[in-house]
Amino acid sequence: MQLSTRPDAHRLGDALDFLRLLWGIQHRLKSASKQMERRIGLTGPQRLVLRVIEELPDISPTELAEIVQLDPSTLSGVIRRLRDRRLIDMARDRSDERRILLRIRSAASSLTARGEGTIEWTVQQALRAAPAGQVKITKQLLRTILEALDDRMETSS
Repeated sequence: MQLSTRPDAHRLGDALDFLRLLWGIQHRLKSASKQMERRIGLTGPQRLVLRVIEELPDISPTELAEIVQLDPSTLSGVIRRLRDRRLIDMARDRSDERRILLRIRSAASSLTARGEGTIEWTVQQALRAAPAGQVKITKQLLRTILEALDDRMETSS
């Protein structure tokens, strides 16, 4: 499904137009995740989690949840599946036995290699094609929306 290239096509106002784009991205991320799972054996969220653990060894699940922006219950399912496949290890922190630490296993290195065919690669190509200032402003805007949604959720609970 292609978006119309006409700037005035289906103009619904800034908020609805922006939400339409976000939902379109969300839908395409899910579809790309399913394709990636068939191709390399990992979903988008699983690969994201593996890549973060690879970059930040001995990260706790709580820290990981904050970084990857996944609900802790969703993240525990991802961690369980990666652990069942022997792609990550979980160990107790020696300085605080209550704390769990995550570390990638060598078996995962072929799955975390950067390359074509991953969602990350596709996004990286789009970011490289955009002017740096545009990327910076877009990231700031998305953070502002995340914060506004967090504030809304806090006030409604």
